[in-house]
Amino acid sequence: MALSDSDKIRLVEDHYRSFWEGDLQDFEHQLSPDFVDADTAPGLPSGVEGARAWARTCRRASPDMRVVVTDALVAGDVVAVRAAWRGTQIDQPQTQLPAGDQMELARIVVWELDEQGRIVRRTGFEEGPTALVEATDRGARPSPPARTRQGR
Repeated sequence: MALSDSDKIRLVEDHYRSFWEGDLQDFEHQLSPDFVDADTAPGLPSGVEGARAWARTCRRASPDMRVVVTDALVAGDVVAVRAAWRGTQIDQPQTQLPAGDQMELARIVVWELDEQGRIVRRTGFEEGPTALVEATDRGARPSPPARTRQGR
């Protein structure tokens, strides 16, 4: 299935919505059976079931969390996004913030897609001057022509 660049970005945005507030059964269509999250929490199962388990944990920790994709870059089967997470921390699996604190995170996340247009790998990087260097060192090398969408 050949997806347009816009469809690839929309897949990532839909996955964020499913992860934080939607139906976790959507993962069956969004994630490859071989899905790997390079940042998975220790002790979770791998693949789609691990992603669901992590989503349930994160939802309990911050049920009002919302993610906004601020920039996206598509190159072939790779989608790199800069995103902002905002929500209230009521439990501590993600950070060491006290319960009730507002949480704001900025990350660059690289999503790799398979031939069927599903997410096969997710790798996140803390926002900062070294994040793109780390992404490049791990193999995320967008090649022209690449497309960027800014703002939302």
